Amino acid sequence: GAGAIFVLALFWFFKGLSLFETSKIVPAIGGFIPLFSMGLTYLFSLGRETLSFTGFVAFILLVSGSVIITIEKTTAVTLKSLKVSLTSSFLFALYFVLVKYLYLGLPFLVGYIWLGIGGFSMAVLVFLVFRKEIWKEIFSKKEFLPKKTITLFLSNQAAGVGGNILQNWAIFLAPLAYVAVINALQGIQYVFLFIFAIIISLKFPKILKEEISKAIILQKIIAILLIGGGLAL
Repeated sequence: GAGAIFVLALFWFFKGLSLFETSKIVPAIGGFIPLFSMGLTYLFSLGRETLSFTGFVAFILLVSGSVIITIEKTTAVTLKSLKVSLTSSFLFALYFVLVKYLYLGLPFLVGYIWLGIGGFSMAVLVFLVFRKEIWKEIFSKKEFLPKKTITLFLSNQAAGVGGNILQNWAIFLAPLAYVAVINALQGIQYVFLFIFAIIISLKFPKILKEEISKAIILQKIIAILLIGGGLAL
């Protein structure tokens, strides 16, 4: 069930990216997943699993930093984009909490394999429901991708799988109450994204031009300090 829910969460996440700007979707999802995770953990454990005071302060700093580092002042969140973000966030949070309960009863590798089976089953079901649209999209164009593009795509997918395995390993190691904190640590990803974007925009401005101003730099510094404070705690 958890593996199937993960595929549905991805479906709504990518649906949001296809309909709205990234700056409307990513900050909202990044902020709501930890909150939903904390609420679901409290609900499923009947109030027995809660963060310590220090852990709660760290959680707030991490979530705040994650939202601040990704938000853009020029883009206002709409009700429609918020609905998609909330749906995706809730499904992701439900997945993470269920995964922790799975690992409480199974070894890591066995649990991870079952998650893959659940995800594959849901992917097949989605394909069967939308098979006409998917089939048409795949075979409508007879264009072949360059080898460099294919290599880059496969490398990206391999990195994604590696990140997913490590994230699951972190959930396996952490106490149940700290699943929300692991989700809040997503802010570190945005710090790396910001650094990589700056490097690429300076070295390869034709590929990526990152808008840099004093206000943006100040915003990123404040967010990084909040995330750093949360990590320290």
